[in-house]
Amino acid sequence: MYLRKEIVKYLYSTRGLHCTPDQIVIGTSSTQLLQILLTLTNPMPHGDTVVYFEDPGYDVVRNFFIHQGFEIKPIRIEADGLCIEDLKKHQSNAFLYTSPSQQVPLGSIMSLSKRQALMKWAEQNQVYVIEDDYDCTFIYEHSPIPALQSFDQNEKVIYFGGFFRILCPEILCSYMVLPPHLLIKYNLTVATYSMPGISIHLQKQLYTFMSEGNLYKHTKKMKMIYQQKHKRINKLIEQHFGPAVNVIDTGAGTHLILELLTKGIEEEDELVRLAISSGIYIISTKKYRYRYIPENPQFLLHYGGLQMEELEGAIVLLKNVWSIEY
Repeated sequence: MYLRKEIVKYLYSTRGLHCTPDQIVIGTSSTQLLQILLTLTNPMPHGDTVVYFEDPGYDVVRNFFIHQGFEIKPIRIEADGLCIEDLKKHQSNAFLYTSPSQQVPLGSIMSLSKRQALMKWAEQNQVYVIEDDYDCTFIYEHSPIPALQSFDQNEKVIYFGGFFRILCPEILCSYMVLPPHLLIKYNLTVATYSMPGISIHLQKQLYTFMSEGNLYKHTKKMKMIYQQKHKRINKLIEQHFGPAVNVIDTGAGTHLILELLTKGIEEEDELVRLAISSGIYIISTKKYRYRYIPENPQFLLHYGGLQMEELEGAIVLLKNVWSIEY
């Protein structure tokens, strides 16, 4: 309970969420929590229920829904978040999965007007919105927009968060915020037989870390470091790649998208192989795509784990490996 109280305070101060400790359900991963959510909402199996899903979007969660028998309805991503006009074409009772604060993988940030329009559509069509706020902490060029859950007047948003992105991937602690009516069902069903799967020791450590103010100090420090890296890598890409690439970057997160304008989409796999064989870990947006196919290959360039002095060497090596002339 103590950790959940700290999570409530943290969510209110950073994301504008209004919730109680009882509404916080802790688990080891988002898929474990999604399984609990499906138990509470009792969707029809075997393709009778659809999930509207960002395309491209987070492949792990999409695959979870596919293996649960859901039909995927892809929704296009625009510069300011998912396409509301695509959503308006659908009116069936369903789920919507979205990552509005840092879209996976393109990084777009959903505008305030779109958040309001999305909530209006969800309420009109009785759609549960799964809000994955996995990477909302590191925003550099504008003020954070409150979470979708803070706009929810009809208990339709289930908010997902976690600590792996803020602290480290080894900390397997995720959480979801249940609306009050689902909390009642949870207490009568899942809570009577299910355990969080998180050790008491880890929960105590996280509670102490947060209650002493260390999470705020840590995120403030890391935001400054990542902001410097973000500025530096954008400058390096412009310097060494020039017009050969288009950088898809929203001034947030710890990665950006590198769209290679001088290569065709059919060369995507080979470009990944060349980079990895040279010691540069890079992935394309291919695994995130469902129906969306870009004209040119797109790659996730993660810079958060590199030291500042390593950035230029990595960019120069990548340029040479891909035979970019500029």
